Amino acid sequence: MAVLRSFQMCAIHGGSSLIMIDRVHWIDGKKLVKFILECQDLEKGGISDRPEDAVDVFHTYFGVAVR
Repeated sequence: MAVLRSFQMCAIHGGSSLIMIDRVHWIDGKKLVKFILECQDLEKGGISDRPEDAVDVFHTYFGVAVR
């Protein structure tokens, strides 16, 4: 099983490629949701690429588009 040690929001959106190669089971859904929630700016709104970074429209789109 592959282990993702460091997430980045735009890389997560590429997870749809894992569906095409039948490896979507590599993604831990609970950890993914936890990561996305940690990237939110609860005061200003939006989502960043990593929890410690500033939010922007690009990464907010990818964070919302993940399902």
